Amino acid sequence: MALKVLMVASELSPYAKTGGLGEVIGVLTKELRNQGVDARAVFPKYKNLSKFNHLTQICNFPVNINFQNHDAIVFSVDDKKNHIYTIENDYFFLRDNMYGYDDDYFRFYFFTLAVFEFIKQLDFKPDIIHFNDWQVGLGSFYLKESLSDNSFYSNISTIFSIHNIQHQGNFEKDILEKLGIEEYYFNPNMIELYDKVSFMKAGILYSDAITTVSENYAKEIQTPFFSFGLDGVISSRKEDLYGIVNGIEYNDVDNFKTKNKKYLQQKMGLPIKDVPIVSIVTRLAEQKGIDIIVEALNEIVNKDLQLIILGVGEEKYEKIFLEYDEKHENVTANIYFDTDISIDIYKHSDIFLMPSLFEPCGIAQMISMKYGTVPIVRKTGGLKDTVIHFDTESKCGNGFVFEDYNAEGLLWAFDKALETYKNKEDWSHVVSNALNTKFSSEDTAKKYIELYKKVLKNKKLNCEI
Repeated sequence: MALKVLMVASELSPYAKTGGLGEVIGVLTKELRNQGVDARAVFPKYKNLSKFNHLTQICNFPVNINFQNHDAIVFSVDDKKNHIYTIENDYFFLRDNMYGYDDDYFRFYFFTLAVFEFIKQLDFKPDIIHFNDWQVGLGSFYLKESLSDNSFYSNISTIFSIHNIQHQGNFEKDILEKLGIEEYYFNPNMIELYDKVSFMKAGILYSDAITTVSENYAKEIQTPFFSFGLDGVISSRKEDLYGIVNGIEYNDVDNFKTKNKKYLQQKMGLPIKDVPIVSIVTRLAEQKGIDIIVEALNEIVNKDLQLIILGVGEEKYEKIFLEYDEKHENVTANIYFDTDISIDIYKHSDIFLMPSLFEPCGIAQMISMKYGTVPIVRKTGGLKDTVIHFDTESKCGNGFVFEDYNAEGLLWAFDKALETYKNKEDWSHVVSNALNTKFSSEDTAKKYIELYKKVLKNKKLNCEI
């Protein structure tokens, strides 16, 4: 009988995503099914769903929170055989943005509780429920503390994946009453963290296993700098913590023949010149290293190159890049996000800049490498696990890596990349190495399947004991 897994997340590509979380859930669910797992996925029905053909209503039911009913309507998305579902409640999710509201704690608790009722209505009892990030962090808590006496939910194992520990879902104590959760659980051994209710802490403590999105990040989040206050909690579960690097799809590489820099220059309004094209495709935030890019920007734009920026984020950074766009003909700042344009940039650039302060895994450096665009990264998190500094002697390495988080370190790696670019033989080696680097969704799915089976085996042994 096939292993049954339910992926639960606040995002799922291509329908609703703000970043890596949605991308990973969409790709991983698909690949698990390719490998024989009865994998299904569910996410909230937001106002601005994209890239879907039709919705088919499956069921509807009330969700009771603190003695009040809230309607949930469940739809399958596109082909029913995909087993992708979305849960509708217009009051909670028919809003302009996915996140950033004062009642986010209530919105996503409603979604989490609706998931449990939905699988019962569907008569789909998963072996594993795989919760992702803080939004659904109370899932394992609710399963163990509120549903343990219900036979339908018995023997369901849970996994909680941390995609970015910086975002923890920490709220004031008074939300407990609004959610109908007893104050008894507000203590350091349960869901309280520094006098706040922590959704992420609940996910870490109550799940059967915890994963994060790279091996190095699994080590980093056990330290104070990277854990944002959760290092003690993480360390207490370190025996159940696994780092699994995210994977990407490589199907479209067959259609990619060669770089067309002239096409990209025309598309982005840059002069047609034979110079290296450096690109930045990211959220414009300090986590992504934008502050040290800004610090080094004068020196960067005065080199013989062209710089393309695509992304949105903090207003101060948007303004700085737009100012450079106005003053320098070799800079184009595109303060928006467009998936199709981002792919053109990944494909036809020479160098991809990603000097993150911290990076749980990172997908962008993998995408750039699959098109032979060479990354410059800082040695942190998943970037350390995926990018190796190019060595001119051995010709090994698929990018350029620096360690210290400052403009000097960034410029050092930048100069190494430009020096190598000028040497055609060396550059062909580093490009070839990047193209031959594979972090496939197929391998990632295999590792998750191994973990699912391990968790189920451990649970069975514990029950027998």
